[in-house]
Amino acid sequence: MKLLKRLTSCVLIFTVFLATQSVTFASIGNKVSLSANSNVINSVEATISDNANGKVVLRGEDYSNGDACFYMIKNGEILSSSYVDRDKMINIHTDYIKNVVTEESYANVQVMTTSNAESALPLATTSYVSAGKVGYLLYRVTQGETFKYGPSYLKIQYSKDSFNTRYDIKGKYKDQTALAARLASLFLLTSNIAIPLTLEILDQLGVLESAINFIIGTKYVKATQTVMTWRAEGGTSSQKIEGSKYVFTMDGSSIHTDYEGDYYASNSIANKNKTLAIKLAKKYFPGYSKYEVYSWS
Repeated sequence: MKLLKRLTSCVLIFTVFLATQSVTFASIGNKVSLSANSNVINSVEATISDNANGKVVLRGEDYSNGDACFYMIKNGEILSSSYVDRDKMINIHTDYIKNVVTEESYANVQVMTTSNAESALPLATTSYVSAGKVGYLLYRVTQGETFKYGPSYLKIQYSKDSFNTRYDIKGKYKDQTALAARLASLFLLTSNIAIPLTLEILDQLGVLESAINFIIGTKYVKATQTVMTWRAEGGTSSQKIEGSKYVFTMDGSSIHTDYEGDYYASNSIANKNKTLAIKLAKKYFPGYSKYEVYSWS
């Protein structure tokens, strides 16, 4: 799940939460099992508190259908959860203690965002900048004997695109899971980014770990995504790796930085970053047992 790169132009679909909420009561029970689910593609946990009163954990899960869910768990029991249903455009908060389910719907409006691409073109047609040529020695073991091949050369190029967007997170939140769900919805975040961002925002605002039904005043959170795509060319074919850097600010002050995928800065090849060079070689020359950088030019 990307933050802003889901867009094919410089127009971001902002998610604005409606004030109307639907509340239902149900017999839920608070001993829901978090056993392995084949639909879970990513999960992360952060300890909120661990003391004589027990251990409280904030857990996030991402699912293969694009949805996500955030859980507040104390000593293995789920206290609450907030489910992000991206298709129905609703966040569903469940209080397992009070057996109350609250739905919060949101609608789409189009707002222009800032795009600063090196090529000044949309992502789909971004041009590449030459980063140089790297030579490799490749090794393969056959019947117990190691054979060396090369040197083989790859032309290395990169593209760099940046996108910025900002949202006011003003509102009333039932607990930490509700804030995490809203951030995940607004910025299309995976749980491994939404959870630390949530905790950092709460820390900056001085909201207690155990706070419920807390209110956040007007606070503008800005997300900047820098997408780096590296391409290795040899002959008539090419291979790519890609990663993103996310920088979040609140009211102009930096609060959190995170990464996704294979992110390497634009000067990585110029600085002879062997990790990047070898990763590109493995993509272009698969099946070898060892890869060695032979030359930089």
